[in-house]
Amino acid sequence: MWRSSGLRVPPSEIPVDPTAPEARQWAEEELAKAAYNPTDTIFTRIGRWIGNLFQELLSGQFGASNPVLAVVIAIALIAVVTLVIVFASRVRRVRNVTASRSHSLFDDARTSEELSRDARSALQRGDYSAAFLDSYRAIIRSLDERVLIEDRPGLTAREAAALASIPFPRFEHTWNWASATFDAVCYGTATPTGDEARHLLEFGSTVARTTPARSAVVGA
Repeated sequence: MWRSSGLRVPPSEIPVDPTAPEARQWAEEELAKAAYNPTDTIFTRIGRWIGNLFQELLSGQFGASNPVLAVVIAIALIAVVTLVIVFASRVRRVRNVTASRSHSLFDDARTSEELSRDARSALQRGDYSAAFLDSYRAIIRSLDERVLIEDRPGLTAREAAALASIPFPRFEHTWNWASATFDAVCYGTATPTGDEARHLLEFGSTVARTTPARSAVVGA
């Protein structure tokens, strides 16, 4: 009778068929390893290193042999801790600002016609920022009046652009530009030119004449 001459599989490579409780326990032990620990960030490692140095310093390993060196190390550690705290605070602020950088659109109940009139008046007197802001508000409010989007309280410039792109997808680039400029003007990081303010006023007229691709109320 023919017998297989294949190599035997080492015991460590023999497939196992664990029970459900065993499999769960193995998974928990594996995920508990440092490689899977998302809290072990660079700040955690820096903090651990600083803590170890402080322990060595307080235990006298540095101070007993060289008091001057101990003082220098202590000052350096304080400086490092300060820099880490400042950097971490800055990262958190940047993340928070980035997450909520779009400004709320409306703070009054002016109609689209009133907003357009105010925008034209601002343009004539050279207040291009006010002209741009009211022009964008007028366009978005006109879409609400046409029941194409929902002008809900707290609606931001970017949210409005995303909603407006549904009935008017061909203007998506302009929506994005207008909302980004609106936010920049509100936060004081940019000032629109007269040409940009006039362009947005003209864009409002174009939107008013354009048949929407989808005539429906779009909620968020």
